[in-house]
Amino acid sequence: MANETKKLSMIFGTDGGSDVTISVNNPVEDLNLETVNSAMEDITQLSVFVDKNNLPITSSKGAKITTTTVQELF
Repeated sequence: MANETKKLSMIFGTDGGSDVTISVNNPVEDLNLETVNSAMEDITQLSVFVDKNNLPITSSKGAKITTTTVQELF
């Protein structure tokens, strides 16, 4: 029996040039570009997440949904 999981990864940039990835396990099925872009803009504007150097997220760089299928053999 195969078990499938999905993960939304949103990649952001900081003023220091580093990337910050925020991941959400099992996102809703009907995600689209508009929805993800809007959420990423909100996250950027709120400045609530920082990188390891305490610099705030300042830009959206990309997003992807990763699907993983695990098939147990025994």
